Amino acid sequence: MHALALALILTATPSPAPWASPDEPSPPAPRARVEPAHHVDAETPPPAPVTVAPPAATVCASAPPTCAPPPATAACGCGTTVIIQAPPAPPTGPAAPLPGVWRRRAAADPGPTTISGFTPGRRRVSFGFELGFPFLDTHLAYGLSDRVALGVGFRSLYGETSAPYAFAKLQLMSDAARTRGLALTVLGGYTYVRGEDEWDHDSTTALVGGDGVFAELNLGMTLRSGRHGLMVGWGLRLGQVKAKDCSGDSWCDEYSHVLDGRAGVLATVSAELGWEVKITRNAGYFISLGVDMFTNSKALPAMVRFRNGVVLSF
Repeated sequence: MHALALALILTATPSPAPWASPDEPSPPAPRARVEPAHHVDAETPPPAPVTVAPPAATVCASAPPTCAPPPATAACGCGTTVIIQAPPAPPTGPAAPLPGVWRRRAAADPGPTTISGFTPGRRRVSFGFELGFPFLDTHLAYGLSDRVALGVGFRSLYGETSAPYAFAKLQLMSDAARTRGLALTVLGGYTYVRGEDEWDHDSTTALVGGDGVFAELNLGMTLRSGRHGLMVGWGLRLGQVKAKDCSGDSWCDEYSHVLDGRAGVLATVSAELGWEVKITRNAGYFISLGVDMFTNSKALPAMVRFRNGVVLSF
C-alpha cells in the first residue's frame, strides 16, 4: 500500500527540463492573456468618416459588403461616395394663374387696348373719348372674351348731327405680349341731321356720309414697342341718303349734289395712320390723320380727317 502511494506522488511531480540543473528551481508557468472587450487590433483600419447631408440632396453609392452597418444617424454607409447635388432651379415660366377675376386683373399689361388693333380683353370695360374733324366721338365697350367685345357709342358733327351707334369688335390676330394686333370692327347706327335749310342739310350730309341709317366696316392694326405704337386703319362706310323734293325750288335743285337729290347709298372708303402711347397701365392717348374718299358723291370727292383722344380700360 505504501509502495502504491509513493508511485502516484512521483508520477504527479513534474520532471525538470533535461538541460536544467537539478539544483535550479523551475520557471513559473505563463499566465493566460486576457483581451479587454473594447480592444481594437492595431492592424485593422478604422472605418472611413461618413458625411451627413440632407436626404433630398444626397446620392449614395452601394456600400461594400464587408462594411459594418452605418449608424442610425448617417445618411450613407461605410465606404460610400457622397454626392451633394444642387437644388433644382425654380421654374422660369409664368406664375400660376390666380383664380377668378383676379387672374384677369393680373394678366399682362394691356396698355391702350381699344384704340385700333386690340379688344379690351375678357370681362374688361373700356371707355374712349376723341375730338377731331369731322366728329366728336365717345364710346363704351365690354369684353365678352379675349377676342370679342360689344359696345355702344355716340358721335356728332359738333351739334349739327347726332349719330348713336352700336358695334362689335373681333380680335383677328394678337401675340402673347400684345405688341401686334389686328381687329375688325362692325358698326351700325343712325344719323340725324339738324340742317336749318337745304344747303346746310346737304353740306352736312356730304361731310358725315349720309343722313339716315349707316353701317361701317373698319380694320385696325397696331404695332407696339414698349410704351409707343403705330396704328393703321382702313374702313368702308355705307350711308343712307334720303331723297329731296326740289320741285319749284331752283336753289335746292342747283345745290343738292350729294346724289343729285336722289335717294341712295353713299359709299365712303377711308384710310388713316396714327400714333399711340401708353400713359398709365389703364390709359392711353392716340392721334391719327387720314382721308375719306366719297366714291359717288357729286358734292365732295374726298376729305381729310383728324382724330385724337384717350382710351381708358378697367
